[in-house]
Amino acid sequence: MEVFDFNILFIPLAWVSASIALVSGVFLVVRSIVSFRNQVNESIQMDLEVIKVVKKKLPEGQNPGQDSWREEILAMEQLLVSLAGFKSKTKWFTRIFFNAPTVVFEIANPSSSEEIFFYLSVPRRFRESIEKQVHSFFPNAVIEKVPDYTIFSPESFTALSLLELSDHHALPLRTYRTLDIDPLNEISNALSKLATVAEGAAIQVLLSPAGNRFRSEGKRIAQHMQSGKRLKDAHSEGTFQGLGTHIGKRVIHTLDPTQKKV
Repeated sequence: MEVFDFNILFIPLAWVSASIALVSGVFLVVRSIVSFRNQVNESIQMDLEVIKVVKKKLPEGQNPGQDSWREEILAMEQLLVSLAGFKSKTKWFTRIFFNAPTVVFEIANPSSSEEIFFYLSVPRRFRESIEKQVHSFFPNAVIEKVPDYTIFSPESFTALSLLELSDHHALPLRTYRTLDIDPLNEISNALSKLATVAEGAAIQVLLSPAGNRFRSEGKRIAQHMQSGKRLKDAHSEGTFQGLGTHIGKRVIHTLDPTQKKV
């Protein structure tokens, strides 16, 4: 009886696996180097601008309404929606190595300053377009290019906090529509209490395209929840995971016919 030599299969498979691992490793190394260089280059190509908004003058004897701050936030909400459509028109191969463009909004109290400033940091190639968007929603805004600021002082220490969602991103957020006070007043009051020279602080909001997968996942979870499923079940049951669960149940039923049929 002739014995089959499994080395005939294992040796080619080993070579193929080693080749795939080598190519993948080289690709990841090259991608990390190119991505890092691109991040440095993008940071250099960013323009920092200060935004000053002049409030509308009201007729004599007329006071601003209690909910006037909601109108300002509504304009900002519309601005963010318009900025969500900004994306770099590049080929898919380029997007593998280069990051998506980022727009940064900042509220800062620089060191050695008693004033609170609103900054906008944008890539230079998008500067003119984004300025037009800002002026369309805030006609009284004045935008000026300024040199970079600093919130640090000599012999000081640094503290950093990252704001994250407590629940899944598919769940709705509590917005200004359900708040009773202007949230910007709370932020500005906290920044105004900093020492003029020894302290500084900045709050940054980074906007970057999330891609279609982010939105499609939210739609998928919403569809599952509308059909009666709980959030944890709707979130965990992805396309491939749901298929795997279904196949697993079929296998169990085949091995054990007493199990409930699915």
